[in-house]
Amino acid sequence: MPRSPLLYPACILVSGLLALSGCSAGQPISIGTTSTASAKAHGPTSSDEGDEEDKDDEDATKPLDPLEYGNCTSSEVRDYDDDLTDNDEEDNRAQAEAQVTKVVPASDQVDVTGDDLSADRVVKVSAGARDVTITATNLVVIIEGEIESLTVRGFDNTVWIGSSKKVTFGSSDGDNLNYVFWSSGPPQSKVDPQGLNVIGKDAHAPVIRSCRVFS
Repeated sequence: MPRSPLLYPACILVSGLLALSGCSAGQPISIGTTSTASAKAHGPTSSDEGDEEDKDDEDATKPLDPLEYGNCTSSEVRDYDDDLTDNDEEDNRAQAEAQVTKVVPASDQVDVTGDDLSADRVVKVSAGARDVTITATNLVVIIEGEIESLTVRGFDNTVWIGSSKKVTFGSSDGDNLNYVFWSSGPPQSKVDPQGLNVIGKDAHAPVIRSCRVFS
């Protein structure tokens, strides 16, 4: 008996359905697992980002080494604008050297007093001094070489040194806003009763001048 021509389309249809059903059964879909993996791959959450921002803010306001950068914070150093620097004898050692009007010979004890230097703005102490005391206002002093101790009394003085083992600032109310910039090494000891005087590396002098003295 001949087969009915209608059986061929029916067989094809059944075979197609079975094949399709087999494919679906062999490939399960894990929507939940994919979502979880995707969430993990996205990185830090908003909470993590908030913690990082708080840490950045804290680091930006944290003072740097006070014997190298004075009272500057990392954000003040980062945001410093070099165009604002006067680049004069208070900002630059080379400029101070070029402006020297008086040279004081070295000795074990050297006293530089502003009252004796009314016509001088920039003074140099020759190499070989041991202990130097400066009592002045708005004076620039260059001290050559290494010394044992430096004492600064007065207001708004700038002192350029090679190095000094000890730096002491005056204890009177007017003994403040003095700057000591070293080139070869920071002092081992700093005494500052008023807490309003600054020590730093000479290469950072312009930046230090731009920072707040008050913490």
